[in-house]
Amino acid sequence: MRRVVVAGATGSIGRALTARLREDGRQVIGVSRTAAGRDDVRLDLMTASSSWPAWPAADVTYICTGSGGLDECERDPARTRQVNVDAVVTLAQRAEAAGSRVVFVSSSHVFDGQARISRAGDPRSPRTMYGRQKSEAESGVLETAGAAVLRLSRVVGPGDARLNAWRTALRAGRHVEAFADLPVAPLSSADAVTALIDVGEAGQPGVFQLSGPREESYFSMALAVAAHVGAPASLVVRASAAAAAVPPAFRPAGVLLEQTLPRPFDAAPLHVVVARSLL
Repeated sequence: MRRVVVAGATGSIGRALTARLREDGRQVIGVSRTAAGRDDVRLDLMTASSSWPAWPAADVTYICTGSGGLDECERDPARTRQVNVDAVVTLAQRAEAAGSRVVFVSSSHVFDGQARISRAGDPRSPRTMYGRQKSEAESGVLETAGAAVLRLSRVVGPGDARLNAWRTALRAGRHVEAFADLPVAPLSSADAVTALIDVGEAGQPGVFQLSGPREESYFSMALAVAAHVGAPASLVVRASAAAAAVPPAFRPAGVLLEQTLPRPFDAAPLHVVVARSLL
């Protein structure tokens, strides 16, 4: 794998993936709305696909694009679907036509979160609009020759807004509230990138998965931030997602994914995820 395309190269995962690939000596063509590099391609996924530039030839195309999270997809399903489903599937088709294998970044939200650990072969059963869009995109991408999907749990990387806000408050001696009843399986962006590269290099089609190694909560994440900055644990206050009227569909009972990768490895534990994100 010498020449690769990263669609969504300015997003959090795409940016980290692009940097790692270039460090490894790969020729990387970044595709984004604000592409600025000499070999990069500028593309606004909200425009008609008939106006898109020709797709560059490459060994692998990573599709890391996305529009909005859980809340935004519920508020504006038509607009977010245009990027999360229609554009993603078109990108995969363009890449296939250019002779490229496709690796698409998907999410644990394609499952209903009722099982403690979701297996790769379990039926997709999303409860949120975001999950439904990811599920539809998976179906379309997997129709292209040799395509692979990598489902990830909650990816945490440098610049994470929530963790940075907690760090700022805790360093100032202020209390922070964090949901103790909202499970999460934090996955380091560095580990997500390693898995993506492994899937791309293996050349195996199908569905792959990776999550953080343990089920945590946002409360335990905030405690880990406090420990990292040397703040008293007493500054972290338990809060309830249910009491805060977070929709039930946003509060899965289980968030772990069965690890299915070409080359299994140990994902970083919570304290390492936090330390890497707060560099």
